[in-house]
Amino acid sequence: MNKRDMIDMALRNLWKRRLRTALTVLGVVIGTASIVVMVSIGIGMNKGFASQLENWGSLQVIDVYPSGGMEYDKETDSMKQTKKQDELNAKAVENFRQMEHVQAVSPVLEDYLYLTAGKYMADASFIGIEPGAMTALGYQVEDGRALSEEDSKAIVIGGGVEFYNPKLSWEMRNASEPPQVDVLNEKLGVTWDWSYGTRDADKTIKPVKVDAVGKMSADGNNGWTVIMPIRELEKIQKEMQAWEQ
Repeated sequence: MNKRDMIDMALRNLWKRRLRTALTVLGVVIGTASIVVMVSIGIGMNKGFASQLENWGSLQVIDVYPSGGMEYDKETDSMKQTKKQDELNAKAVENFRQMEHVQAVSPVLEDYLYLTAGKYMADASFIGIEPGAMTALGYQVEDGRALSEEDSKAIVIGGGVEFYNPKLSWEMRNASEPPQVDVLNEKLGVTWDWSYGTRDADKTIKPVKVDAVGKMSADGNNGWTVIMPIRELEKIQKEMQAWEQ
């Protein structure tokens, strides 16, 4: 029996049992489609979980806050205020740095300030850290570079920070496209004067000149933040406090 005879016999048998053949083909189609769907769902869920983990930041970064402040009182079966609270000072930071497997340690200082670029300005959340620890703390730079230990007047800007013309009203700002500012090649400054660029600007407040060396992604938790050396942010805060007094 040659191959042609075998194929003819197989086709005749399939035709004689048309219902069984149809059910078998249907079962194979449904089974294959189910496997494809389940695999696709699994791949999609894995990508979704990975995206969520990326938005959370590095899982190896630990935030440390002062302990104390409240304690449990057995007599009253409630929480009460303690007299002593542990302090996070330079000594505590150095102790953390000496711990095994610790790659980098940095105090963190935050403030809400304004970034200037010529006649434009942008409001953003400023985070001051030890510049050499930026990469180890999980901050990822999309364009340019991260801060280094030698930086003092350098900043890294989130891609979501938008500039605007302060002379325009809120309605005109919302109705128009934000100006495109090449932050990596623009002369920038940091100020706490919310009236910068307008007739009400305080001439005694001079923006602190800074250079943008890197840019972070607009997505994620750091899209609307500006990272700068903590010592420089401390200086700006002291100048602001002196001005307020």
